[in-house]
Amino acid sequence: EENVRMFMEIPEDQGWYNHHWLLGISALPIPDPEIPGGSISLGAYLLYRFETEADAKAVPTVGHNELVIVPSTLIFNDVVPGELYQKQVKIYHPFRTGKKCYVESLDPASDVAKWTILPSPGYPRLQNSEWIAYDSSLVLSPDQPSTFDIFLQTPPTDLTKTHEILLFMPQGTGTKSFLRVKINFKVNKSGN
Repeated sequence: EENVRMFMEIPEDQGWYNHHWLLGISALPIPDPEIPGGSISLGAYLLYRFETEADAKAVPTVGHNELVIVPSTLIFNDVVPGELYQKQVKIYHPFRTGKKCYVESLDPASDVAKWTILPSPGYPRLQNSEWIAYDSSLVLSPDQPSTFDIFLQTPPTDLTKTHEILLFMPQGTGTKSFLRVKINFKVNKSGN
């Protein structure tokens, strides 16, 4: 059992809002020369996710092969069940040529979901992904941000707040970026 100290210092600059970083720690056994070859050894791989605050007005600093979605958390407030809503995010990237980007709901059973912790405290995971509609892919415009539309329509009944996580994957890069979508329903005068 070991304690590992981690420090993270993010400059005070609007360019660092809306970011997701992954830090992987691999724990593997040191081979023992006393044990003959062929033995089974077990290791562990821990993946930590760091997120900075979402800000729709920030213009991000974008690293090599990085995709930054602004805002990184899209909030639908005062949603009236049954009504249609539309919001838009901007996708910033470093690519000098057009690149296809795939978009899908993050499957909680997928490796990326199991290896990282993506909680939204107080927001249970969306049970019906059909409430949120979006194109399954887009072409990222070269050397400029791209826009992406997201639509929301829930059933016409009273519902409790919920959230979804969308995964953006530019083709041929190995890069993944995440967008949280939070849904807060309108509270009527009786408090429901």
